[in-house]
Amino acid sequence: MAKYYRTDSTPFDNIPDLKTGEYNIASLWTFANVSRLPNILNGLDNLLASTVQEGPLGCTTQFFNVRHKYDPFTWFKTYERDPGSQTFEFDDIRKVNTHDFYEYVTNPTVTMSLLKVILDKQVTDQEFATGQAKYEETSVGGGADALRDAVDQVRNDPTQQTLAKAMQAFKALRSIIEQLEAQV
Repeated sequence: MAKYYRTDSTPFDNIPDLKTGEYNIASLWTFANVSRLPNILNGLDNLLASTVQEGPLGCTTQFFNVRHKYDPFTWFKTYERDPGSQTFEFDDIRKVNTHDFYEYVTNPTVTMSLLKVILDKQVTDQEFATGQAKYEETSVGGGADALRDAVDQVRNDPTQQTLAKAMQAFKALRSIIEQLEAQV
């Protein structure tokens, strides 16, 4: 996106140049956005300097960032936008792989927003409540609490001891998830 929407364009580089604020995409969704990691290498670490943002200085009218609190790919150099953009962060665990795209888009809050923004489909409160209840039936409840606590400790104090506790909690949770998957 930053390649097409840029202020330092030249007519001789064979790249179509789109003017920010005029030819904006209606909505841009990012899932498990890790763009800050590779951007360290290309000098675009300042998110506010990027044209990949919403508004007159950016390439989109609406920007949505979706992340899972326990997706380890999003822990380092976490993608944080300004308060004007929308960030969805959830911590429900239904699979061992919290980086799974399907799990991102099936989260009821994310699904409801996708339907509203992309398809202009309004979800009633009753439809949302029904979907949320079904979603929670397949989510790991109390078994995830120990892992959540351990991961929070690792994020706040990354020592070998806190990492070992997190691994123990992960193994216990994995066993619970495998039992749930066997029942389905």
